[in-house]
Amino acid sequence: MVNRKQLAKACEHLYRRSGGTTVRSGVFAELREDLRALVQSGAEPVGGELPIVASIIDRDNWLFATTDRVVFRKGTEVSSLPLSHIQDVHSLALEDANVGREDVLVLVAGGEKHEVQIEGGYPMGGMWNVIRRLVRAWQAEREGGCH
Repeated sequence: MVNRKQLAKACEHLYRRSGGTTVRSGVFAELREDLRALVQSGAEPVGGELPIVASIIDRDNWLFATTDRVVFRKGTEVSSLPLSHIQDVHSLALEDANVGREDVLVLVAGGEKHEVQIEGGYPMGGMWNVIRRLVRAWQAEREGGCH
């Protein structure tokens, strides 16, 4: 079974190491109260999940990762993807050196690709690394591993 507290702590540490903390992106508990409230208005944590990181472009474009899911808003639509359903995570800038798309994270779930705009640069690297770590933890859980 996934140890949510241990996973959250490891992912927060991973994000901090990336140097990606800004006013709009970072460890959820360390963001300004108004930004946390904005994200939680569309993505209140449920069950035993713990909030980890968020990146807020504006009130209509943000991404929030918890120990159990990734929630994002694009315009008026809020989407929630359980980490156990995400097969892959891509950053076009980090993987393809596509600087024209440096702020797009691609989540692949159930054969669908979800492009989410987040803050570019170091915050992008931090979010990409954290979400990849979370996906690996849930993949190991599905395969019978321990985390």
